[in-house]
Amino acid sequence: MGDAAFARASSATYWDRDGVLRTAGPNELRVTYDPTDLSKPPYALVEAAATNILSRSNQFSFSNVWKAGTNGALSEGTVAWVDGSMTASAYTHATSTGNFAYLSQIAADPADASLDWVYSLWVKVPSGTATINLAISNVSLATKVGAVEAVGTTWRRLSFALAAGQLANTGLIGVGLFGTPGQVYHIYGAQLERGNRPSFCIPTFASAVTRAADVISSTAGLLYSNVAEPEPLWAAGTYALGAKVRDAAHVAYESLAAANTAPLTDASKWLKLGATNRYAMFDDRNNTQTSNAEEVTVVLSPRAIAQGLLLGNLDATEIGISVVVPNFGVVYRETASLVVSTSNSSFFRWGFNRIRRRTLFLSLSLPIFFNGVVTVSIRKPGGIARCGMCLIGPIVEPGPTLIGLSTEIKDYSTTLFNTDGSSSTVERGYRKLMSMDVSIDTEKIVEAEEQMIAWKQKTVAWIGAASRPDTVLVGRYSSFKKVIESYPRSKMALQIEGVLS
Repeated sequence: MGDAAFARASSATYWDRDGVLRTAGPNELRVTYDPTDLSKPPYALVEAAATNILSRSNQFSFSNVWKAGTNGALSEGTVAWVDGSMTASAYTHATSTGNFAYLSQIAADPADASLDWVYSLWVKVPSGTATINLAISNVSLATKVGAVEAVGTTWRRLSFALAAGQLANTGLIGVGLFGTPGQVYHIYGAQLERGNRPSFCIPTFASAVTRAADVISSTAGLLYSNVAEPEPLWAAGTYALGAKVRDAAHVAYESLAAANTAPLTDASKWLKLGATNRYAMFDDRNNTQTSNAEEVTVVLSPRAIAQGLLLGNLDATEIGISVVVPNFGVVYRETASLVVSTSNSSFFRWGFNRIRRRTLFLSLSLPIFFNGVVTVSIRKPGGIARCGMCLIGPIVEPGPTLIGLSTEIKDYSTTLFNTDGSSSTVERGYRKLMSMDVSIDTEKIVEAEEQMIAWKQKTVAWIGAASRPDTVLVGRYSSFKKVIESYPRSKMALQIEGVLS
């Protein structure tokens, strides 16, 4: 899998794994977490251009354009937040009577009030509970729009849409805070933009800010990886002994000579190491792994109706998958634990058996979107997450596999016997082999044969039974034979050779 191009002409914000708002630079894809539930799988942000017309969206200061309403009193304070470049405002109920306060902003009338608009902001109550009421009003809360929502200790984004023309001649846009005296609220990122759903946070200061569109190329490939690729791209020059570089195909090489000026094609001067750490999970070998502390996160753009995803040679505890449709949002999420139960309904075994984890993950239920963007998160908290194989693509179902499927391995280790009977063994990799018969409609047997010819010498994920991981094999077929035995059904016998493990 190669690279897929991504571009955005401006910086933009996202939430990191710790629930802190960060800023991504231009042309940097944002992979964000849900701050209301950080255990959910991350997802890529691919949005159209948007403009927040509210000034000072993250500066809720009574001395600026924001002010306290007459329905209650607030004590104002500010807390340092994020990278030091943004702040979240903290407000405390200051009176001992009543439990309501109102914070509002003068809204500039948009140029075209006939369009739909949406207003939103983030609210967090660090202790206790409270309810929040978004409101739009000329004078008071009497003409409020939106519903009251409970807010816990994590961030919540509250929003309401305004119908065409509803925003015209509006004086105030604000938030009602329902709580108890001494309750502290953190408020961030008020946003007023065109459309019927809010886009991601667009911080503003003295004036409106426009975030450029996220643009993905039409080429399938890898959009993002959190795994570093420290090897520099090779260029003509002089390299020291042991220096490591990579080529344009993300294959790493090590210099075998001092003052090395030879091209990478010179095998006497350069040792080919294989795919770089970032791309090891995308090569044609199962025994080369991509590794990273705690989490390996990749974003893929299949540019196809890709319903199937396979991850092999895993060393992790949990897999998270999300699918985003550009300019629409998240359409699919899946979380799966790799821990395998070994108790067999025995309390003793549950308490004392060694923990086992699956090394293969298979999903055949990704949603049907040609332009879907898939984020894969491979997690091992407190350890090193590893993945040796990643395949994504369409599913072809020629027919059911018949009973009698068999698997074995082909070991490439060698043993040398000495004259006295002693021996020495050189341990090498192995391949998994699988033989299976498939039942196919006779009317479709020619179509199946043409498909097999098209897959000649191509690496494919072969699934004997989705419920049996031991019958899932990544590799190429060595032979296939069709047997037309009756009109309704025919058979095809397959011999599959797995990739090197």
